[in-house]
Amino acid sequence: MHEETNKKVRMILAQIKQERESKGYSQEYVAYCLKIKQSTYQKIESGKLSLKLSYLLNILLVLELDHNKIVALLK
Repeated sequence: MHEETNKKVRMILAQIKQERESKGYSQEYVAYCLKIKQSTYQKIESGKLSLKLSYLLNILLVLELDHNKIVALLK
């Protein structure tokens, strides 16, 4: 993967983690909402597992995060 892309993915994941923590949601709760294991969610959030678009969209829904915040990180 291109270094610039990696950087943007890390920024998105950091934003997701920040939003999750600011709402007081645990990784377990978000994983439950996504119907995945907590360990799988931890790997996604830490960047050890690729962030699929379907997971990203569902994470945004769970966190009630405006997709425009994420899109802004890509510019």
